[in-house]
Amino acid sequence: MDNNDIRKIAADFWRTAGGSEGFPRNIEASILWALPLAVVKLPRLRIASVRAWLSEYGLPAIVPAGERELRACVVASRGHGVIFIDGSDPADEQRMSLAHELAHFLLDYVFPRDRAIHTFGLTILSVLDGARAPSPAERLSAVLRGVTLGVYSRLWLRGPLGLARDTRAVAQEDLADMLALELLAPRREIFTRARRFIDQSQVDPISMLLRTEFGLPESSANAYARVLWVSAKPAPSMRDWLGMK
Repeated sequence: MDNNDIRKIAADFWRTAGGSEGFPRNIEASILWALPLAVVKLPRLRIASVRAWLSEYGLPAIVPAGERELRACVVASRGHGVIFIDGSDPADEQRMSLAHELAHFLLDYVFPRDRAIHTFGLTILSVLDGARAPSPAERLSAVLRGVTLGVYSRLWLRGPLGLARDTRAVAQEDLADMLALELLAPRREIFTRARRFIDQSQVDPISMLLRTEFGLPESSANAYARVLWVSAKPAPSMRDWLGMK
């Protein structure tokens, strides 16, 4: 998946949500309008509080056991999902958390689910919804075709313990970050507003723009500003790279 795919997914989401009215974008209202997703805000979010909420509403306890602090997580089953976020976080952090979990819902649940249905037909719904285990033939076919079967839950940890533990998880997180940023701060919009700063290699003004106009939290704005600056720099020629004049 490349930048063009990311831009298309983001554009399709906003089109489904009826468009957006300027920046910072109201991602929460748009999620509720466009998708079968609920948003639940819990103070000092932890795995235990997510499990308690699900149990209270009679939903299957598909969140893995354990106890740790979370910034946000998404749980999905039967084509629907719930995004949990830490309600005690600042508004800009909540905005970024929502966009990130929305990205996971689309990339890791909705698209693989649609691909599985397209591959196996509606009979695979009972597997996707956790009603039965996949047959050996279905399991083998899924592996060969790159299709994911089963229910889905994704937890996001805070701090060092939240670091992804394998390359696949790292790739998923990077892709979700890319889509989240494109949802909240489309690159074309950034370049329209900050072209001169990017051309002049002024990272701090770009970061300030991302915070004030697009509503990104400081840590995300600083990191993305550096990415934009690096990506806008012209690639060196082979002679320059080799140190040849």
